[in-house]
Amino acid sequence: MLAVWVALLLSPLPPSLLARLEWDCSGRRSKEQRRNRHTNYDPMDPARLAFILKLADSFMVCRYANTAGATAWFYDYLLTFQKEYQYIWKKKWGLVKILYLLVRLPCSLVMLLYLMLSFP
Repeated sequence: MLAVWVALLLSPLPPSLLARLEWDCSGRRSKEQRRNRHTNYDPMDPARLAFILKLADSFMVCRYANTAGATAWFYDYLLTFQKEYQYIWKKKWGLVKILYLLVRLPCSLVMLLYLMLSFP
């Protein structure tokens, strides 16, 4: 839902579509929208379709940006793996090793799961 409102704020939309998407703070539609809910609805409205296409494009841009970030992270991981092995994996267990693993491994798993789930 947040992405819809961000898209609304960043892109100019026709007033007819904005009127359909306006909600008050309580989450209910305005009186005018309740009164006209069946008369003004057109699922193939060009403004509605343009909005949906613009929203889909913004989601794809987010996916591509996340993939680029994950690629940079993976490249950095490959570059620093030798030093990580030398300073972390070869040492005995201690506070530094535990803290490092608590930061490094969950972030890696979350990024990997996000990439796997975002691209079907």
